[in-house]
Amino acid sequence: MFVRQLQYLVALARTRHFARAAELCHVSQPALSAAIQRLEEELGIAIVRRDQRFQGLTPEGERLLGWAQRVLTDWEGLRQEAARSRGEITGTLRIGAIPTTMPVVPLLTSQVRAAHPGIHQAVFSLSAAGSTASSWISGSPTLKTSGWVVSASSPCIASATCCWHRTMAR
Repeated sequence: MFVRQLQYLVALARTRHFARAAELCHVSQPALSAAIQRLEEELGIAIVRRDQRFQGLTPEGERLLGWAQRVLTDWEGLRQEAARSRGEITGTLRIGAIPTTMPVVPLLTSQVRAAHPGIHQAVFSLSAAGSTASSWISGSPTLKTSGWVVSASSPCIASATCCWHRTMAR
């Protein structure tokens, strides 16, 4: 089992579409599908219900999804701890901003990102109407979900905690 397979599973569950999950993970759709099939074979259970299209996760797949998310969160924590041990600062800086301040955000974050290239930023803004949003992260693709536009520079990673604030305080 590879961490990448778990990232693909989480991305597929998030997008509920093979092609969009593959795009988020920067792989082809056949590569993503094959990796998930190998995961199913290795674990000996069906994770995904499919015919011509994604039909959802099986009940077993839903249970495994929680485990995959926890493993990926722990994996990201491990990577951040290793980076911190090397004196690097990593993580995701998440910022919520009103739409009129969006053009100013790069002025506030560019120095931190220049000094610490391991930090990714996620900027979220919900419009006044609450139905549209804009977001950007280091030039990464976006994922639209329920009125929010969510971006992630490593979108296949379930979550990442921002550890830069602890190090910056030193």
